[in-house]
Amino acid sequence: MSDLIKTELEGAVALVKINRPHVRNALNMEALFALREALDAVGRDERVHCAVLTGEGGTFTTGDDLTETATLDGDGLRRLIDGFQGLTVALRAMQQPVIAALEGYAVGGALEMAAACDLRVCDEDTRFFCPEVGLGLLLSNGSSAILPRLIGAGRTRELMLTGRRFDAAWAERVGFVNRVLPRGQALTGALEMAREVAANQPAAVRATKRLLNAAEDAEVAAALDLEVTATLEAYADPAVVAGMKAQLERWAARKR
Repeated sequence: MSDLIKTELEGAVALVKINRPHVRNALNMEALFALREALDAVGRDERVHCAVLTGEGGTFTTGDDLTETATLDGDGLRRLIDGFQGLTVALRAMQQPVIAALEGYAVGGALEMAAACDLRVCDEDTRFFCPEVGLGLLLSNGSSAILPRLIGAGRTRELMLTGRRFDAAWAERVGFVNRVLPRGQALTGALEMAREVAANQPAAVRATKRLLNAAEDAEVAAALDLEVTATLEAYADPAVVAGMKAQLERWAARKR
């Protein structure tokens, strides 16, 4: 298992951590597929009754690593999209419920990953936004089907079309997160919730997750296909890659 992803077993609860804190746990291709491998392994482990997904160092993840994404050709982008969509599929297909523990930022693909989890806990400082439209990109991880069911069609449009940053109070108010906790307490709260889930009869919990997902499965599968086509078409515009590189330069300038 790659050291980019840490997995620990605490009783019947699995803790999965993205371990790239130096880049706020942004997912390059290697980390992306290592995370999928870790989730698949947890999903097969009969000892696990619930899982928690989080990031090391005070940030959940900032989504894909733009320093790598900006260098990809069309084939590379397709592999990146397949990787992120694979996480959506894996999180929903895992027999155990998955709780996202969110701190720092849940940005773009990271927000979509959190949406694919069963439950979400954040701390009061967490910020949520989807910058894709500002970069000329699109949501691509099934969220055109998942988010409207989770927070409503109007709020999904506001989130996706404005690129605006929203705070933890908003996330709780619209139903994106189940619980907001004091600074630095998201993981503690998520683990407490996971133990509560894990204390129930595993077969009943797993069957309940299957039933809850069943009504959405066809919509999510169709959304994944449509989103691939739309994202690849958008990326074919040279201005999109130029925009990503310009954004990276602005971020680098702020750090200097």
